[in-house]
Amino acid sequence: MQLCYTAIPQVKHYYRYGTFRDCSAAREEFNFCLKTKGKGRAVAERMIREREDTRYDIKVNERPSKSVWEVGSGGVGKSALTLQYMYGDFIEEYDPTKADSYRKKVHLAASSSASSPNAAPQECFIDILDTAGQEEYAAIRDNYYRSGEGFLCVFSLCEEESFTHTQEFRDQICRVLDDEGVPFVLVGNKADLPQLRKVQARDAEAKAREWGCSYIETSAKTRQNVEEAYQTLMGKIRDRKEARGGGKNSGGKAAKKKSACLIL
Repeated sequence: MQLCYTAIPQVKHYYRYGTFRDCSAAREEFNFCLKTKGKGRAVAERMIREREDTRYDIKVNERPSKSVWEVGSGGVGKSALTLQYMYGDFIEEYDPTKADSYRKKVHLAASSSASSPNAAPQECFIDILDTAGQEEYAAIRDNYYRSGEGFLCVFSLCEEESFTHTQEFRDQICRVLDDEGVPFVLVGNKADLPQLRKVQARDAEAKAREWGCSYIETSAKTRQNVEEAYQTLMGKIRDRKEARGGGKNSGGKAAKKKSACLIL
């Protein structure tokens, strides 16, 4: 056994893990240590416990997984939504994301969709990739989008420009995937700041109707509708796979891919 040292300003935490088998395993451990940096003691300890629980579940009982990609401009609260969903914590400080990944065991509710009315509740893993929304990372987004089958498109209700930019993200995703029917949820974040609101619900709802997707207003601070946003998207991914015969190709290259949704 070896000891990994997690370099966190608020807490110096040691935990045990198995001996590295190869460079890939070493890189995974190093990246995990970096991921916990600055998250605070409580969040870091939960991240460690959840990762170990997930590793055990993967070994003991294989479950389907759904990878989630979130897209949107920088500073709209994508990382805050992720941390609230994963660990129930809100981080006030804005730290621009480069790339973080998370995994969580979840219970996906039964489907109420007309396309797959018999879909039962499902226990599965959600894999979340949280990457940068800043303009300087725009050139690499195509590579991320190609692996996605579902997207949370997040904007700030307090910033009209971030709402305008959702059209660019949507257009780029549809172009890369050559698929305008990709599972998609439009998310207006920072609903806990009504006094600063710049984007009206009717405008966002009109945009969602235009795209044929759901619209949900969330607050990463109060956890308002956070669970609903992820559950809605995972349900759309599940329903689409069911409608296509359990993910088998029924025309369109997206059917060949693994179930996924992405965070930029």
